[in-house]
Amino acid sequence: TAIHKDGYLYGIDGHGPRNAPIVCIKLETGELMWKQEPEWMASVETASGPQSYNLSPALASFIEVDGRCLVLGQYGHLAWLDLNPDGYKELDLTHLFLARQTWAMPALSKGLLYVGQNDDGIDGSSTRFICYDLRAP
Repeated sequence: TAIHKDGYLYGIDGHGPRNAPIVCIKLETGELMWKQEPEWMASVETASGPQSYNLSPALASFIEVDGRCLVLGQYGHLAWLDLNPDGYKELDLTHLFLARQTWAMPALSKGLLYVGQNDDGIDGSSTRFICYDLRAP
């Protein structure tokens, strides 16, 4: 899911790993301002031992919050990004869980983020609906 911010559209262009960069498009002209695919590393304990994964947002949902962007990636990564026409800056990144499909749009209400893990996790975790408290302590 893309977002509109100050005359620009930010979202994913493509489908799947290694072919789904984040893009910025100037809405007035359709000009592509930039295109970049982040790589987010994740380490998971599996039955055969620790495995490292080099992942990208792939199919991701974008939510604008207080001028910044919260991005939930396909594999359960959650990132705070500062998006602008010159590029993006990763402000924070965490791995909520590691699953092959996290496609449902998250919901944010009163500082609480609701995320659905709709596929079993790579670490063996079951599907679930999780609430994260993003409010300042």
